[in-house]
Parts: sequence; structure tokens; C-alpha cells
Amino acid sequence: MNQQGYYIKENILSPTETQQLGQWIENATHDNPNFRVGKDLFAIRNLLGEIPALQSLLQNNRLTKLLDNHFTDQNYHCIKAIFFDKPPQSNWVVNWHQDLTINVKDKPASFLYSGLASGSSSQDDFRQWIQKSSFWSVQPPLRYLQNIVTVRLHLEDCLAENGALKILAGSHQLGITAAQELEQLKENFEEVTCEVPQGGALVMSPLTWHASSKNRSTQHRRVIHLEFSDMHLSQGLEWSECY
Repeated sequence: MNQQGYYIKENILSPTETQQLGQWIENATHDNPNFRVGKDLFAIRNLLGEIPALQSLLQNNRLTKLLDNHFTDQNYHCIKAIFFDKPPQSNWVVNWHQDLTINVKDKPASFLYSGLASGSSSQDDFRQWIQKSSFWSVQPPLRYLQNIVTVRLHLEDCLAENGALKILAGSHQLGITAAQELEQLKENFEEVTCEVPQGGALVMSPLTWHASSKNRSTQHRRVIHLEFSDMHLSQGLEWSECY
């Protein structure tokens, strides 16, 4: 993880568990802004809040053992959970990017962005504030992003044909990188297609550059995307999800 910015761990979920998780998601009522339903993408944000039964995932012994290896004090929480389904023959393409935002409950009235007026920045800057339906999205200081561990759980085999994630191995080591440097990144870091079997996990840093292609197969590509951190937010901010 430290060197490559990702690794694959098989058999986190059993076939029975993947089937049960998929059934809970399929049976959910899609009647609020956290659900995005379209021909090329079905997604659920605040997944553990929308479908509380899925919180049982956090008690999975294989998952907790994996996370215990990353957080020394074991006092971590799930601070973001999203479900993605890329249906068969989906044209949904995700371009190369880093995951640079977190979700917080509110933007406090007293909150001041120290670098806005001067154009300067500091290690305590929270920037790029965007208000969503029930939370705020914001880019935190680098130290928070370096602390986050992303776990992508796969409900069926995820192959290149049905839109497996592509990553630039080791690119997380540069921290936050401008999109204008992408071509140079592609020259310096190996592109890897992360094929993951059903029940397996792709574990990665949010700073690892990644992308995904169209689903050219007749199979779905269903992924439960979980982000974990053991840090508390500063300046009166609170995680919008904390399980």
C-alpha cells in the first residue's frame, strides 16, 4: 500500500454475503436525492444511512482485520459509503482523477478560508466547498487524505470487460497533483487494471490516480465503496457520515 497505493485482497465477502448485500440494495426504495438511477449508472450515496442493514458489513471479521493493519489504534470509522452499479453495456466512463473531497455535516458560519483573499494556502485550508442535498463536500488538507483508506468491495467478478478500475501505481506518493500533469504521470507510473474476483476488495489510497472504462460485457459491475479514517476534523467540522 505504501509503495503502490493499492492492493487486492480476495475473499473478504462470501458468496452468501454478496448475495445478501445485493438483495438489500435491490430492495431499497429509490425516492430521494441520494439515489441516482439512470441507463448507464445506478448509485447510492450515504449508503449505510439509506440502507441501515448494510452497517453489518462493518462487523465483518475479514474486513476489520484488514483495516486493523492500517489504523494502529483501531479507532476508525467509515466516513463515506457509496454503491456503484455499472450495468451491462454501460457507456459510463470515469476519467482519470484523485478522490480529493470529504463530506461534512455543515459549513460553520464562523468558518473562514484563510487563503481565499490572499491567494495563499496553508496546511489547515479546507477548500472547494460545494453544498449538496444534505451535506457539504470539501477538499481537506492533505493530511486527512493521506489518512483515508478506501475499500471497494465487489459483488461479482470485476474484469476489464465490465469496467474494472485502472490505477497509476505509486502515483499517491506525489500527494495532490494537478490534472495538467496527467500525461507526465502516465509516463512515470505504471497503469494497472485492477481485476477483482467476487467478494474481493480493492484497497487503495484516495490519492492514487484512477479511472474506469465502459462496461463492454453482459455482466453488471457492482461495487460498495467505503472510506475509513481515524482522524477527527478540526475547526468545528463533523463528518456527515460516521459509522
